[in-house]
Amino acid sequence: MVLPASHVVVAAKRGGGGVFLYVRNLQKFLYNPIRKMELNLLRRGIESATNDISDQQRAYEGGILLQFIALLLAMAMLAGLVIIAAGYRQLAKMQQHCDSSLECLVEAIAKEHLIVGHLLDALPSDFEMAYQVQLAEAFRKSDNALKKLRSDSSNRTSAKALADEQRQLLMTSTTLVKRIEDNDVLSHHGSIRGCIKGLADAQEKSHAAMVSYNLAVISMATHRELAIPSLVCMIVRAHATHRPLIDWTPDSSSSSVECDY
Repeated sequence: MVLPASHVVVAAKRGGGGVFLYVRNLQKFLYNPIRKMELNLLRRGIESATNDISDQQRAYEGGILLQFIALLLAMAMLAGLVIIAAGYRQLAKMQQHCDSSLECLVEAIAKEHLIVGHLLDALPSDFEMAYQVQLAEAFRKSDNALKKLRSDSSNRTSAKALADEQRQLLMTSTTLVKRIEDNDVLSHHGSIRGCIKGLADAQEKSHAAMVSYNLAVISMATHRELAIPSLVCMIVRAHATHRPLIDWTPDSSSSSVECDY
């Protein structure tokens, strides 16, 4: 508390007596109602100003916190969109690889069927007629199954039918080729020998295409089981990514192609 200068001067000039006067003036100053009211108003003004400054500071800090949270949410959403887009592109790429492998498989089987037809045309009609009829029937069924698979590549029933008919075609053609090789005349016939060699090459290529296709299907199915790709499939409803296995190797069970990937 700072007293008026006149009070201090009086106290200094009058020595000891000034002490009494200083105390008396101090009492009058402190107990003056108007002064007391002024002091209260001043104190309240200072407290109010201090509270306003604190409220403004808290509001400012709260605004900064909300902006920071909003920025984090925006970054998280952006990162999620980037991850989903990358996962979708990867699934699309793997699906395209499966489609390409299936096209190669269909083309290889078609070439094999073409050579089987040429072989049947080159053989004498009276040579092993029963085996020729069996091969012709197997060829017809396998060709029809191939056409059905072309129209609906994701149909598990069509894939199983093609695998069964190709297996039957392979066993029947192998039996007839052995009969031809045992015949001294036909085994040295130029066109027939060419058909046999071409058929062996076509069967080898179609088998390699089958293996390549199945590997592509299994790889895509394994990838789809991961967390992010499975989430992407749920979001974009990528049901078209399912592809059936196709396997006509003689030692494979027919149930092996029933797995829908």
